[in-house]
Amino acid sequence: MSDISLCIGPGQHGQLLVEYLARRGSLRQVLKAHPFLSSVDYSGQVPIETRIRSFGIFQRCVWVAWRRVPFYGHLNTPNGLLMPIADKILARRLEKCDIFIGWQQLGYDTVARAKELGAWTIVEHPSVAAGTWMALIDEEYERWKHLTRGTHAIFSARQIERMQNECRRADVVNVQSSFAQQSMFDLGLSREKVTVVPLGVDHQRFSPINRHFQANERMKVLYVGRLELLKGVQYLLEAFTQIKTPEIELHLVGPVLQEIQPILRTFADERIFVHGHLEGPKLASVYRESDIFVFPSINDGFGMVILEAMASGLPTIATVNTAAPDIISDGVDGFIVPIRDARALRDRIERLLDDTELRSSIGLRARETIIANYTIGEYERRLSKMLATILS
Repeated sequence: MSDISLCIGPGQHGQLLVEYLARRGSLRQVLKAHPFLSSVDYSGQVPIETRIRSFGIFQRCVWVAWRRVPFYGHLNTPNGLLMPIADKILARRLEKCDIFIGWQQLGYDTVARAKELGAWTIVEHPSVAAGTWMALIDEEYERWKHLTRGTHAIFSARQIERMQNECRRADVVNVQSSFAQQSMFDLGLSREKVTVVPLGVDHQRFSPINRHFQANERMKVLYVGRLELLKGVQYLLEAFTQIKTPEIELHLVGPVLQEIQPILRTFADERIFVHGHLEGPKLASVYRESDIFVFPSINDGFGMVILEAMASGLPTIATVNTAAPDIISDGVDGFIVPIRDARALRDRIERLLDDTELRSSIGLRARETIIANYTIGEYERRLSKMLATILS
């Protein structure tokens, strides 16, 4: 069996990769950049993790300094500085393997080192290609500059070049949706080089309940994700505030970024509730207690929350710039809408609000779609097939 090493960064499915490869007995080494820099040796009976503490000290110092930078700086996080340094450090820790799986923004030096060691290389790319990302976010920041100054999602020209080159350098780039795949084609990568392995969700953790409405209880529309311009929250707010019935409320779950705060004030409504970040049982409970899920993202390489909502039995409305077109049959087990279209969002929300039978049937079919195609087991089956193809 081939030895596989990988590097994982921020993202929802890195641990799934680690657990799957460890179970099949092919995992050699894991280089981790999140939540701290470390190298984990899987060659023995028990994994041995070695933290790179000097980088942790440096990282904390950078963040302390960065938080003193005014909001109007060009970038809202120091990852443009930290990720290339982490990449270089991890590359020096990489040991010989047959296949190396790098991670977006951490695959430039690590992939180069893996190639020196004779490995076949893959870059796991959770987002769309950097050029597509920036074209969309530049448009969005321009649209809303009269209300706010967006900075969180900006990549520098140097970051963009680095990410594009790490994709060109690898033997294979793995993405999670057709939308992300097309962005790689637009970058100039060949069809043979780009693979698509959609993610899976824990369908037992995210599962529906039979809700019993109390007298005068409002219908609940839910959004989960960072509250930022990139996620299209502004269009959901616009759509929701145009629906005048007092019988619904909107719940926004996720970290609230500074760039969205002026827009939240602009669309202030007593029916809108902002919860901040939730995880674990609390997050699963929020899905179960809701009636409709909306994911209006402008730019998302997948959108795990789509799977979580559908697994929870929620009729889901999501945009074309996510994995929704791969997952949802429009009007059957959810709805797909264009980006930046508050009218389409409002129309689908109102249709679901007005039709209890439609809401129920779409929610049931959404759950069936997940169980049939998007469980963690199905994800592992697709991943195994992809690796087998590479090895052959």
